Amino acid sequence: MNNKQKYVLVAALILIVGALIWWIADGGEVLTKDGIWIEKPISDLDKALGQKPQLEFKEQFTLGLLPHVAVFSGLVVLISTILFFTIKTKKIQETK
Repeated sequence: MNNKQKYVLVAALILIVGALIWWIADGGEVLTKDGIWIEKPISDLDKALGQKPQLEFKEQFTLGLLPHVAVFSGLVVLISTILFFTIKTKKIQETK
């Protein structure tokens, strides 16, 4: 393995780890969903009386793992594999 191949592997790993961190920061959803639960703000008086905040369902499309992270990671693996094998060093055979 030469230096260029090492750079390709390191770049691919950095991109995949970055995409996974982005997915986890985005909520770590495996499947897509069509809404989220939002807590309605409550007043200080309601908090003092011990009331719990009400949840409201808001329709909002949220991507999961497959649409963006898995496809992106698959493309990174495909491109890095192609680059890995195309930039390998060619050994010069000695003819006798």
